[in-house]
This record gives sequence, structure tokens and C-alpha cells, in this order.
Amino acid sequence: MVERAAVNRHVVGSSPARGANFFSMYTVYVLLSKSTGRFYTGQTSDLPRRLLEHQSGLARYTRNRGPWELVFSEEYATRAEAMTRERFFKSGKGRIFLKNLLVSRAGPPEAD
Repeated sequence: MVERAAVNRHVVGSSPARGANFFSMYTVYVLLSKSTGRFYTGQTSDLPRRLLEHQSGLARYTRNRGPWELVFSEEYATRAEAMTRERFFKSGKGRIFLKNLLVSRAGPPEAD
């Protein structure tokens, strides 16, 4: 399977400049529940609004499973591309890809 490169991939903790794009971008994102350790994958055209909905319990699936931490996001030019990538992350291969990516980002464990 050939993977397409994301238009803009974000590292957790980075903050892209506001207003840099004059057209709508679609973001695929992965949240980690701090209470259950489970992941939630979604896509949106307004990530800050959507994260607020997850944290405040307005999103049905994530209600009562938070607090949530954003661990991964990618931006795409079209909603169709974002939905395709979201579907990949929800597949077996996509879950393995995310697990490997997040483990490699965590780095070595700290010594006591």
C-alpha cells in the first residue's frame, strides 16, 4: 500500500501560525484518553473547536472517557483525503502505524 504524504503534519506541542492559509484545511487527529488509555481518531475542519467539544463532553463517543490529549494530527487539502486517512488509522495497519509512531516519539524511558 502506498501512503500519501500529508499536506502538513503536526508534532504535539507545535503551534502553526494562525491565518496562514486562506482556504479550509481538514485535520485528521488522534486523541489519547488519560483515564482509559484508549485512542480516538477523527477528522474536522476546525480542530480547536472539535478538541473543546471532546473535552467538554459534547461529543457522544468521547463523553465520560476523558480527559483527552492530542497526540497526533495531519492536515489535508480536501475532506475526502482526510476521511481516507482517518479510515486508514482505524484499520489494523493504521493502528500499528500509529502505535509505532507514538512509541518512537516517546523516546527511551527515563532512569529513576
